[in-house]
Amino acid sequence: MNPLVKELRKRSLYRERLQVILDEVRGDEGLREVLKLGKAACMKHEGRNYIARSAMHSLATIGLALSDLSLSMQKAFPALDWEDLQDLRNYIAHDYIKREMPVVWDAVVAYTPILDDAVPTSHGRMGQKPPSAAPERR
Repeated sequence: MNPLVKELRKRSLYRERLQVILDEVRGDEGLREVLKLGKAACMKHEGRNYIARSAMHSLATIGLALSDLSLSMQKAFPALDWEDLQDLRNYIAHDYIKREMPVVWDAVVAYTPILDDAVPTSHGRMGQKPPSAAPERR
């Protein structure tokens, strides 16, 4: 594959994944809103609790989006426990019967501020391109 095409695909994937994470943290039903509503609202884990479901959906989506980011991108943000977020995604997505809301709530509390701070608005706070997408100099 042409190196330029490969580089452009990396940058496009980077922007796309950051937008997904941004939406799940800052969107109308994202993690910020779950935090505002509070622990009691989230802990009412009845099958139709939209707050709990929203938190689980956001965390699972973020975990999936993070799995596609490069290793150098992950190293650029050591405050995030990338493996833990991906494990959390698997727990939420695959452990249908035994999901425990305290685990989900603790993740919302722990990761929302970190993600909110790390993910740029308009992809500018972290720089215009990911560390792995920097052009190589010859």
